[in-house]
This record gives sequence, C-alpha cells and structure tokens, in this order.
Amino acid sequence: FTDGNQLRPSVSTNEKGNHLIAWYGLGAEGNGIYARKFRFDGNSNAGSEFRIPISDNLLSINPSVVLRNDDTFVLVWQGLRISSDENLEGTIVESTLNIQDSVQSEMDIGIESFEADAVIRDGFRVFVQVYDGDEGLSYASQVSSQDLGEQLYPVVSAFPDGSFVVAWQQQVPCLDIEDIACKSLVKARIYDRNGTPKTNPFQISTIPGENFSRPSIVSL
Repeated sequence: FTDGNQLRPSVSTNEKGNHLIAWYGLGAEGNGIYARKFRFDGNSNAGSEFRIPISDNLLSINPSVVLRNDDTFVLVWQGLRISSDENLEGTIVESTLNIQDSVQSEMDIGIESFEADAVIRDGFRVFVQVYDGDEGLSYASQVSSQDLGEQLYPVVSAFPDGSFVVAWQQQVPCLDIEDIACKSLVKARIYDRNGTPKTNPFQISTIPGENFSRPSIVSL
C-alpha cells in the first residue's frame, strides 16, 4: 500500500535472521500502526502488511517493535485518547510536542478519522502489547499510570528469555508556571515474556536539572 504517508518505521531482527518492520500511517484498512514480517532471506513470510489491532479511540503513533526468537513480538507505541463524549473522565490537555517538528501533520493523519468535535484527553501515554502474528497475546496496557506529564518516544528491547524492557521520554509538568512541561526524563520498566510487569517504572536519567529525551535501547 503506497497511498498517503507511512511514517517512523521500526525494525527488529531475531536470532533466526527473521525481520519485522512496523510503522504508522495510512494503509489498506485506514490509519493506524501496520507491520510486515520477512524471512532471513528477505522474502515475506506473512503475506502483505497487516494492521495492528488497537482501540479505535486511541490515536497511535511512534511504534517501536522487537521480534523475539520464537517469532512473537512486542509492540510499544505512543497513544492519545480521543473521544467525542464530553462526559468521559479525563483531563483535557495540550500536547507538549513541538508542532514545528512536523508532529502536527503526523497527528492529522490519524485525527482526520475522528469526529470534528473530538476531545483529546490526558495527553500522550505509552502503551505495550505482546503479539503472536497479528493476534494479541496480552491486553494493551499503559506502561505507567503513576506519572504526571506526557509519555513520548517509546522504545523496546527483549532479553534472551523473551522478557523485555520498555523505555520512554517522561515529561515533567511545571506546577508553578504556565509552561506545560518543565523538563524531560528517561524512564523504563521491565516485563516478563507474557507482558506482566516485573518492576515499577524507574528513572534512568539521574543528573539533576538536565533534560533527557528520545531514548534508544539495545539488548547485549
């Protein structure tokens, strides 16, 4: 599918040499996150691309994927809850993302499929789900519900036993000035192979007063 925009690809290779590529944008089934598997020899072993099943009221961008040695995979993404029901619980906030960094045009790819009076709630959050093929082996869950501020640019990497770690950029809101975000930290959380958390979210960046953003992670 080559119409529209396909953005922010993420690629992962397992010990067999098989590959998985994920991205978000417009596809045959509308806007969303899509993926495609390839064998070690470069041939597609899963047919054409497939759309990752994610809640329809969640605008999902910036995927990161890891393909495990048994060919199951873990997907993390940055999601924005959207609803046309003003009675739903949630705090309406502005996004802290830099509109000049082409993010607004990327958001428009997904936002156009919602009602004109859609309400954006809670800001961006990071979500994680374990998949076998295009079927979810676990429920999509929010990586951290304890932190105030948006969660951006998630990345994921797996350990040899199939457990995995998710890292992301955590915005820390200012409470005493009008700015939406004062600084950004890098946080992480470790999960078992089934997607059950093994740790609480913990902070990676520790230098006081500094900003840290867009983490990258790899398993050695």
